[in-house]
Amino acid sequence: METTLIGNSSAVKKLRKELAKHAAGKKHLVLIGERGTGKSTFTRLLHQEARSGELYMLHPATIKELKIEGAWTGPLAKTTTLLIQGFDEFTYLDQAAILNLIQALPVRPFRRVVITLREPLESLLKKNTIVRAAKEVLKPFDEIGFPNLKERAEDIPHFIEHFVAETSRELGKEVRAIDINAMDFLSRRLWADNIRELKSVIEQSVYMSGESAIELPAHLVDEYSQLEGMIAKLKEKKSFLFDESLSNLEKTLIERTLEIAGFNQSRAAELLNLSEANLRYRLKKFHIKGAQS
Repeated sequence: METTLIGNSSAVKKLRKELAKHAAGKKHLVLIGERGTGKSTFTRLLHQEARSGELYMLHPATIKELKIEGAWTGPLAKTTTLLIQGFDEFTYLDQAAILNLIQALPVRPFRRVVITLREPLESLLKKNTIVRAAKEVLKPFDEIGFPNLKERAEDIPHFIEHFVAETSRELGKEVRAIDINAMDFLSRRLWADNIRELKSVIEQSVYMSGESAIELPAHLVDEYSQLEGMIAKLKEKKSFLFDESLSNLEKTLIERTLEIAGFNQSRAAELLNLSEANLRYRLKKFHIKGAQS
């Protein structure tokens, strides 16, 4: 689990200031940002600073497990931080119940309520995805915006290093570096699910990789993405590892050809205009398995 907010971008530096500010204060919060942008991590770190009580996470899939009426003297009695994840994803009835829960919050001792939203409150109200009463109830809450990974792309290498080390440790593997071309590819890629998706890819890569190097999942790195990355480097007049980039692209093209040829080596060699001996040499060179001779 993260012990701090990862990265050196101006966006994450701003979030660190918000974390320090609210750790020392007593304000309820609305965290706004796309899925996977670190809102739950921010809340966990904020709760850790309190060093007391319990963190209770309320999610659309788990709300039925909580009896709202009398909750603060019952199941939430020891809770000092209540995280309501994806308020706009709850049903209207559940949203109304949550607002009643917030309004019933005892004044003492202080308990912090943190609500996460995918979009600003006004935008969600216009779309009629949240109840109108939310505007008044959440009015005293401080709002904090969370940028997506595209807006803080310079932090991606830091995330990769962190997730590689964390996953390696959990799997009992020796920590291995990820090559510069893979790092560049991951930094340029658009992540629909932001940090959450990047973490999943790194975990899969470390799990599937052998002893020598960390390899990215085949479905992620296709020939178009690799070529696009090389061309982008050239347009930016930046250097890159030419031989290694070509090797990675060659390996991907051979794997794609084998797939199209039903993993038949003879057919794949014919499609690539190579001799079968030459193809077998390349299969061995790139440690490609699963082909039939």
